[in-house]
Amino acid sequence: QAQACFQCKSHIDPTSLVNSKMAKLFEAPLAKSKVDVSKHLVCSEPKIWVFDNLLSERFLNQIDHIFECGETNFFDQPEGGKRRRSRCAQIETDEVTVELVDVIRMLAGIRQVEECRTFMIADVWGQDQDPHIDHISLTDLANRYDELNFLDLCKQSRSQYNPSKIVPTFSIVVYFNDVGGIRFPLSPMQEMIPGRRGRIVMFQNFRDSQRPVSNQLCQHYGVYFEDQPRRLMTMGILANKTPSMDNSDSLTEGLIYCAGVRDEGIRHDWQEASTHDFSYGGSEFSRPPKPKTDKALTLMAVPEDGEWNVTVISMAGEEICSVRAERSHNIAFLRNQIKDAVDPNDDFNLHLALPGGSMVVNSKEDTSVQHLFMQDEAMALALALEPDARTLIWQMFMKWDKDCSGEMSLAELEAMLNHMDPSLSSDEISRIFAELDVNKDNKLQWSEFLAVLEIIPDPSVAKPKEVET
Repeated sequence: QAQACFQCKSHIDPTSLVNSKMAKLFEAPLAKSKVDVSKHLVCSEPKIWVFDNLLSERFLNQIDHIFECGETNFFDQPEGGKRRRSRCAQIETDEVTVELVDVIRMLAGIRQVEECRTFMIADVWGQDQDPHIDHISLTDLANRYDELNFLDLCKQSRSQYNPSKIVPTFSIVVYFNDVGGIRFPLSPMQEMIPGRRGRIVMFQNFRDSQRPVSNQLCQHYGVYFEDQPRRLMTMGILANKTPSMDNSDSLTEGLIYCAGVRDEGIRHDWQEASTHDFSYGGSEFSRPPKPKTDKALTLMAVPEDGEWNVTVISMAGEEICSVRAERSHNIAFLRNQIKDAVDPNDDFNLHLALPGGSMVVNSKEDTSVQHLFMQDEAMALALALEPDARTLIWQMFMKWDKDCSGEMSLAELEAMLNHMDPSLSSDEISRIFAELDVNKDNKLQWSEFLAVLEIIPDPSVAKPKEVET
């Protein structure tokens, strides 16, 4: 089987994967309706999804152009005893911007009762919000939409202060720069989800079995800065039940809306939860303590003598400290090093990010420092591939690069291929390695490793044999 592959060509071109093996394994790139939403779930209670690379550069560049050259309005709005400044642009949907609605519709699995015709995007400065649950005013929506009669208000959570305001089934935040983020203080996922250009954060506000009561674990707050604007758009989906989101043909009736109108700026209506709002499903949540101040840090890493020299940069671009870590050290070790240097008294919630905006999440603390710092470059080399495919290939590489060198040795490749296809002999694997090793340095760099998908079984359906770990 392996020999037949090599008889077809004398050299495997990694770029050919996009049009050949990868197209078959993972469907065509940018096939939004084929995105496996489950792979983007970052928290299961409440359900929170993070999607990157689903919005085109054409769309994102148009938004940038509007803020550089278009008409915008400034607002200075009170919110929960705090003030926030915003610069807003109201945008009508057109052949470019309708892309966003199409992406949201296909991710959520809804059949729109009426089209979303207007966006409100804003640059926002100010203090962090207090924890809250999103609400949207039906009175406001009635001025912009005609088809609200589909809503069963007995299945909606109404504000105790204003019954015309209800909690959306899904809340959505779309980021247009790498500033700020969002936190869910009652969820198991305590780290901030940082803003990143083109990032979509979506979270589910209900457990359907408990409707009309909303899930109080969905309380969240935005992280803002006084000197740098956070560019974002808030959206929501109204429905009588939560869509299945399984790419099935069964769609749930719903309305996608964008929060904010021209004369009110940008944001969902919201309220800080009162004490009795924390009762839920027979359980009592204690009122959360006032959250510690968030401090977002960017890690600039340079390899030196087999180690990584990591410079820690503030959001204002100031160098705070430098730490060192070996390639095989994991993220937990690096995080502790930074915590000791930056925040020895535990005064802050520290959130770490890479220069490209990727967050360093607590759920992957056992990832090696080597793989952490080569991740952005690795993803860039595989950018033409569909997002789920990039993630799967990268996970394979990290798993089998046992010495965390950032390269694949013959022994490591043999272990991987034997795990996936026990019928391959050592001689066959040696020939595979020699063919993939384009620069003949007796190791496979990431760019060379990509080509291994030409000769292995589909990793999503392979039946590996059990091996000792």
